[in-house]
Amino acid sequence: MGSNHRYQQLTCLLRLLRVKQWVKNVFVFIPLFFSGSLLQPSSQAAAIVAFVCFCMASSAVYMVNDVVDRKQDRLHPRKKLRPLACRQVSVKTALALAAVSALGALTLGMRIDFFLSLLILTYMLNGCLYTFYLKHVVILDFFSISAGFALRIIAGATAIDAVISTWLLIGAVNLSLFLALGKRRYEIRALGAEAVKHRPVLASYSNIFLDVMLGVAAGSTLISYLLYCKDMDTIARFGQELFLTVPLVFYGVFRYIYLLYESDQDGDPTETLWRDRPLQISVLLWVLLFLVLFLGSGPSSV
Repeated sequence: MGSNHRYQQLTCLLRLLRVKQWVKNVFVFIPLFFSGSLLQPSSQAAAIVAFVCFCMASSAVYMVNDVVDRKQDRLHPRKKLRPLACRQVSVKTALALAAVSALGALTLGMRIDFFLSLLILTYMLNGCLYTFYLKHVVILDFFSISAGFALRIIAGATAIDAVISTWLLIGAVNLSLFLALGKRRYEIRALGAEAVKHRPVLASYSNIFLDVMLGVAAGSTLISYLLYCKDMDTIARFGQELFLTVPLVFYGVFRYIYLLYESDQDGDPTETLWRDRPLQISVLLWVLLFLVLFLGSGPSSV
């Protein structure tokens, strides 16, 4: 009985912290991965610390968001099971844990670099601004989400003292914008008339508008990646073989679009990555191919 109760408490805590969403923080490792310093112990340690910082920071933001959205979440078929929405955790407990997570992220980040701690603070402020205001503003809600991913990448580069390729950063931001638009499109599709009760800003978005923006974001993501592969500095460093990864990137984007429109799977990018085996395989192959092409390459820029 006692062990079962402790298991339930642990499960509730993990759901409150949104542990599954921590996968988004792998963007912190992009500079480490592309800089060729993957085998350097000091860079590995710094990147891992930055990742942990963003896990704590993102959990803090999620908990504040869940406190604010708990009433709307009770109207959602899946989100109504969140600890705050179903009253498994009190508001005071969630806010106290959010404060501890936020302070922990800033303190740990300070041990690596002062600018890293400023980036973490900016990320949390952006998250809170999104929670209280920007998520209700048309178009700016998407930009706020993309800014969060951009801050993760910049923080990852700061932690290992690397320089970020402009096309790589633009491509990652476009990808985050594409995924955010996909999530909104799925919410309208899945919730129908109830979507506005869950997220009022959806009243300002039509299916046609989101479809067009999805196409633009998807195209921008692919073009940015192609331009990164074609960049003279990239070719000089890694050679033309980098183009071998292009089909996998195209497949990943097209697969997500297919799941968004033709599948009954959740449109949440994180849930999709956890559940869809073909998408998981494409990501794994992409990572393995990059390791073959990049591992051991000399560092200098990302």
